[in-house]
Amino acid sequence: MYKKSAILSAALFLTLLFPVTVAAQGVENLVWAKKLEKQIGFLTSPLCEGRAPGTKGGSISAFWLIDQYRKSGLMEMNGSYAHSFPFGDDKVGHNIVGMLPASKKSPRDSYVIIGAHYDNLGKLGDTIYPGADSNASGVAALINLASMFNYMKLIGRVYDHNLIFVAFDAKLASMAGSEALYKAMEESRLTDPLTGKAVTPDKVDMVVNLEQMGSSLSPLRSGRKDFLIMLGNQTMPKVDQDMAHFVNQLYRTDLELAFDYYGSSKFTEVFFRKVTDLKVFVENNIPSILFTSGITMKTNKPDDNVESLQLDVLAKRIIFIYHWIENML
Repeated sequence: MYKKSAILSAALFLTLLFPVTVAAQGVENLVWAKKLEKQIGFLTSPLCEGRAPGTKGGSISAFWLIDQYRKSGLMEMNGSYAHSFPFGDDKVGHNIVGMLPASKKSPRDSYVIIGAHYDNLGKLGDTIYPGADSNASGVAALINLASMFNYMKLIGRVYDHNLIFVAFDAKLASMAGSEALYKAMEESRLTDPLTGKAVTPDKVDMVVNLEQMGSSLSPLRSGRKDFLIMLGNQTMPKVDQDMAHFVNQLYRTDLELAFDYYGSSKFTEVFFRKVTDLKVFVENNIPSILFTSGITMKTNKPDDNVESLQLDVLAKRIIFIYHWIENML
C-alpha cells in the first residue's frame, strides 16, 4: 500500500523544479467556500432540525446524503446506500455507505474507509442545535472528497484500494453507527458490489475520520487560522509518517499541522481513541487517522452555525486531505 522513502525524497526534490500537475489543479477546483456554505447550510437548516439520530431531521439528512453519493458516482453496497441498524431502546439509525472501486476491470480486495458522522444533538425544546462545525463540516469534507476521487477516476486514475465512504449516524449514541459498520464487516455482511465478496476487517488497510473540521476558533499556539490537527500518524508505517509534511509542501497547501491535541498527551489519547467513530477501528488495530480543527466554545451550542466557520480554510483542509489520502493509496 505504501510509498517508499526514496520515492518521497525524489518526488520532494522534483517539486523544487516543477509546478503542481494540471490534474491536481483541476481536482482542487472542485471545492470552494461558497459550495461548502451551501452544503453545510442545508445540513444546518431548520428542515434538518439538528440531525438527531432516529428523528425526522436525521432521515432528511440521510436522504440528502444519498443524493450526494449518487451524484459523486459512488456504488451502493449491499444493494443500498442506507444501512440501517437499531440503537437505544427502539430507535433506528442509518449509515450512508458507498464505494468508489479501484478498478472495475481488475477489482482489488483491499479497502480504505473514509468516514464522518452526520448526526448532532437535534432539537431540545424550541432550540435547534445546528451542528455546523460538529459535524456538518466533516460531512461536507466527506462528500467533496468523494467527488474529487471520482473526478480523478473519470480522467483515468486507477488506485490500489477501493474507497468506502461512510456517513455515520448515531455517533452521539455511543458511536452506534461505527460499531454497527464494524460488526457488519466482522460478520461478513458488508459485500463488495463488484465481486460480491465480503469486506472483512482484515481487508481494511486504513480508516480516515473527519471530525469537526470547519472552525478556526481554537487555533494552535501560533494563532494562525489555517491549521489542521492530524491524530494517529503513529499508527502508519514509519516510512509514511512524513507524508503529511511532504504533501503540504508538494501541493502548496501550507497548513500549520499538529500531530497531537494541543500538546496534551492525555487529551490526544482521549480524542483519538475514546470519543470518535475511530474507537472501534483503533481497538481492533486498524491503522487510523483523525483530522480535526478541535473543539471550540461553540461546540454543542445553538450558535454552532455556518457563519461561525472559516470556509476558505475548510476548503484548504479538504484539498490537503485529498492529496494525503491519494498519496497513501
